Amino acid sequence: MTWGTLMNPLSLADWPNSVSVKTKPATKPQKVRVYKYNSSWENETWAKGWLVKNRDNHNANQQAFCKLCRKPLRAHPTDLEAHSKRDSHVKLFESLAAENQPKITTVCKTQTDKKKENHERDLILAAYIATHSSIRGVDHLSEILKDLKVIEDLRLHKTKCRNLIKYVIAPNMLQELIEDVGDWGYSLIVDESTDVATMKFLCLCIKYFSHKQNRIVTAYLSLIEVVKADANTLCYAIIEYCKKN
Repeated sequence: MTWGTLMNPLSLADWPNSVSVKTKPATKPQKVRVYKYNSSWENETWAKGWLVKNRDNHNANQQAFCKLCRKPLRAHPTDLEAHSKRDSHVKLFESLAAENQPKITTVCKTQTDKKKENHERDLILAAYIATHSSIRGVDHLSEILKDLKVIEDLRLHKTKCRNLIKYVIAPNMLQELIEDVGDWGYSLIVDESTDVATMKFLCLCIKYFSHKQNRIVTAYLSLIEVVKADANTLCYAIIEYCKKN
């Protein structure tokens, strides 16, 4: 008999069978209550204009959606009404209210009431850019003129400058050129070129007697993009351009 046997009369073989281990009974998983969305809530005074059904079905417990906050919500009227009273939601709702939005008549009137001198000034600057430099430089030029307080209300950048040149200045200059040529004879000077992007262009210049200047002048006419640079393609491009203009 050993010392361990005296202290513990149970043998090692009987030890596991002699101890009762208490285990917790298995609990059933609690079911999460899912609230279904009710479309009649949208007619409530606190829900008009922002409450819709959530189209994203990843979370079944968030079947409502706030269009203003762009946030899914639990489809329960108490929670939804509480959300309508939150400060962040109220600020968005007030900023987007119809009475706080500018009317289209006001916006149109503001554009109509713009001074005629501003239109003429923008056209003159756009014509200068088209004649002497790249359109990319108009952004820097506008900032310099505003910083020097020469023209404080100048709003002329690349997009506006390009549109003024393409849709206002160019059509009017072409019309003046056609009227100056009239029914008198003229010569076309054509040349084909390929840029760094391997795109082919046909440049047209016109040489005629100008009755306004009382001398023979050579003027730029157009730059046409072509697919090929052979004789047939260039001839067809010139004929089509003359028919359109």
